[in-house]
Amino acid sequence: MLKICLCDDDLQLLGKLTNKIEKWLNMNECIFRIQTFNSGEQLVFHMEDDPNQFDIIILDIIMGKLDGIEAAKKLRQCDYQGIILFFTSNKDYALDSFCAEPLNYILKEEGENQLEKSLLKAIKRIEKEKGDKLIIEGKPFKKMINLDDILYIESVSKKTVLHKVNGEKEVTNCSLKTLYEKVEDKGFIRCHKSYIVNMQYFQEFNRSTCKLQNGEKVSIGRQYLKEFRSRILNETFS
Repeated sequence: MLKICLCDDDLQLLGKLTNKIEKWLNMNECIFRIQTFNSGEQLVFHMEDDPNQFDIIILDIIMGKLDGIEAAKKLRQCDYQGIILFFTSNKDYALDSFCAEPLNYILKEEGENQLEKSLLKAIKRIEKEKGDKLIIEGKPFKKMINLDDILYIESVSKKTVLHKVNGEKEVTNCSLKTLYEKVEDKGFIRCHKSYIVNMQYFQEFNRSTCKLQNGEKVSIGRQYLKEFRSRILNETFS
């Protein structure tokens, strides 16, 4: 899942920009989440304990007490490793912005087309860097699937079904055991003889059921409960 942050003190522009970016990402069939902030202080405070929770940060420069460049510098000092795009109305800060290592410095007067190009460029870089994919056997070709796109995996009769975040399904003859060997160390956990779940989409669980972020529920088998609980708690509080 692509995680994007927008920061601008112009609330009207912030809403408009959010809608535009959602449209672009939907057109490119991206799975994404967008979060917005209306000040540099608010953004830095939110990210202090988890500096790499966003893949891309798009922010204005001229904002209140803490401007965009200073906010970006603080995030880099907190070890933010993601992509920064400045989207601003003032060209005078272009040289100053280099200390925050942005991918691009875009003037609002240049229009949204330039921002769209820069955003898509950022997404390609992220996809190249992430690179965690699952190769499954198919007819007539093998298929490569981003692990982030998989919600959970289910064994049905003699087939295995990969349930994707966008609602699509991929069916393979590969056994659940074989798939688990491929994804166990990549954020997936087996919770039942018939189910493997992607822990990044976990929401809550009890002794018999795991609820995912889209509202779907999968069963937890008795023999899997102890390990499932242990790994979930370790991931949550580590």
